[in-house]
Amino acid sequence: MAEDRTSQIKKMGIAFKTLRKDRGYAIRDVGDKIVSASNLRKFEEGLIDISATRLIYLLGRMHVSFAEFVNFVDPNLDTEYSVFLTKVSSLYYKNDQKTLESVIENEAKKYFNSQDEFYLITEATAAALRKNIDHSYVVETSLARQVSDYLMRVEIWGGFQISVFGNCLAIINSETIKTITREFTKRISRLKSSSNNYTEFLLSLVNAVGTMTDRGHFDYARELINFISSLDIPQIDLIFNFKLSFFKNLLFLEKKQALLQNDKLIESLILMNLDQTAAAYREYLNNFYKPNQHA
Repeated sequence: MAEDRTSQIKKMGIAFKTLRKDRGYAIRDVGDKIVSASNLRKFEEGLIDISATRLIYLLGRMHVSFAEFVNFVDPNLDTEYSVFLTKVSSLYYKNDQKTLESVIENEAKKYFNSQDEFYLITEATAAALRKNIDHSYVVETSLARQVSDYLMRVEIWGGFQISVFGNCLAIINSETIKTITREFTKRISRLKSSSNNYTEFLLSLVNAVGTMTDRGHFDYARELINFISSLDIPQIDLIFNFKLSFFKNLLFLEKKQALLQNDKLIESLILMNLDQTAAAYREYLNNFYKPNQHA
């Protein structure tokens, strides 16, 4: 069960104190020139929160990465979201719109009753999948705004937050997508493949290419493709490589050549028994060149 912010702060304080004592650090040494000893004690007691930036510096004094700390505080957070994502993705691939809408309604009730942002995220994830099935599906403006606001407040992009961004692209406004993906490209450029969650960043970027192409923001989609193509790309997965090649063909080649090359890509999916995915991209390809499709 996800927790409210007060409970999270208490868990963070307890975890920090446990790590500090386990590693033999005194409060005055860890907090020196970062936060006062009295405020650090209050944080450890769960009485106050501290900024993510200060927390990172404090953890650094103890040679603990932020990712290690998050996992120590709540190893089930990403698992809980992953379980939910598996459930709703199954409904998406079955095209079970009715059940998906019931999930959206249930998660909305959980959020209303608890005001726990975890349920805002699960509601938004389900709503984004529903919209991916049918672009005419109307998502509440308040939900789209709230999940965008949540993502814009993120200071530390861990695997969980990156996954939320990638899964909710369909309901995030284009300016927010641009702002966040620019932050991703800055981080990747600075840290290269040594960056934590490098693969997750790349997957989200290629998904953003698809979303921006859908909305007719071709220049920005091309900008992202050029950035991704300039990187040392690891062997991530089949769909990542397929999407990158598919949209590169679509946005950089003449229509005749793009159709020819993407036909070959789609045929490769069929050969691997990925008929449903192949059919979806075939439909996308046919619709892309319809007059006024992106007007």
